[in-house]
Amino acid sequence: LIYTDKRSEKYEDLKNNDNIEVLWLFFRTKSQYRFKGRISELKDNDKYWDNLFNRSKDQWFWPSPGKVIDQKNDISLIDNKLAKPNNFSVLKIKINEVDLLKLEQPFHKRYLWKEIDNWKCIEVYP
Repeated sequence: LIYTDKRSEKYEDLKNNDNIEVLWLFFRTKSQYRFKGRISELKDNDKYWDNLFNRSKDQWFWPSPGKVIDQKNDISLIDNKLAKPNNFSVLKIKINEVDLLKLEQPFHKRYLWKEIDNWKCIEVYP
C-alpha cells in the first residue's frame, strides 16, 4: 500500500497507466529492491487515514505537490484537521515481479522472481 496525494503528477499518470515500479534501497545491507506490478486505488480508505499520526496528516493540507514554496507561508503552523481531505489516496500494488540487486564485493549479485514463473528465484548477471 502507498499513500499519495491526488493533486500530484504521479496520481494523474497512474490513472492513465496502472503499471508501476517501486524502488527500495537498504543502505545497511546494500540491497536494492525493484517491485513491478499494477496499481489500483482503494476507495474505502478511512481506516488508513484514522491510523495516521497527526503529524503525518499535516502534509495533505499543504499546498499542492510540486508547487513552488512561498517562504511567507509557514506550513508548520497548520492546525491539524481531523477530517480526511479529498486529496488523500491509498494505492494498492499487486506485485508481479521482484528484482533484487545486492551490491557485494568483489561482484554484485542480482536475483529475479516473477509471479508468472511461480515466484521461482533466478540468479542473473547484474
